[in-house]
Order: sequence, then structure tokens, then C-alpha cells
Amino acid sequence: AMVPADEVSAALERTIAAYETLVRRVGWQHRLSDADVDELLQDVRLRLWRARGDGEQIAAVTSSYVYRTAVSAALDLLRRRRARR
Repeated sequence: AMVPADEVSAALERTIAAYETLVRRVGWQHRLSDADVDELLQDVRLRLWRARGDGEQIAAVTSSYVYRTAVSAALDLLRRRRARR
């Protein structure tokens, strides 16, 4: 059964709110600017949505999963920056 989009969206927002500090910390550890940290948050939100799919799975993510996702997203962001230079 398909989960209504608004349920997925609500679960995603709750998860991002719960882990926002963690994601921001990862951004700062990687010396990202505030604008980049905001981009990192959006990227993590997108990655969680893509990887987890439904609201229940999103609600069940662990801090270590979010941390690994944030580190991976931060490194990709830095790689894109370098490639543009």
C-alpha cells in the first residue's frame, strides 16, 4: 500500500528536526559555510527520502545512519566545489 505523501513528508520533517544539530555539526567539522550547511541539510533530507521511501522507515532512522548520510553528502558537496574551481 502506498503511504500518503503528506505522511512521508511529516515523518521527514520530524526526522530532520530531530537531527538538524547533528547534520550542522558535520557541516562545521567539514569547514562548510552557513550557506553550504543549509544546502547540506536539504541534501540529507533528499537522501533520506530517496533511501527510506515511506514514513515508518524514515521515522526509524538511527543517528548513526543520519551521521553517515551527512558525512557522505558533505564530502560530495566539497567534491562538487573543487570540480567547479
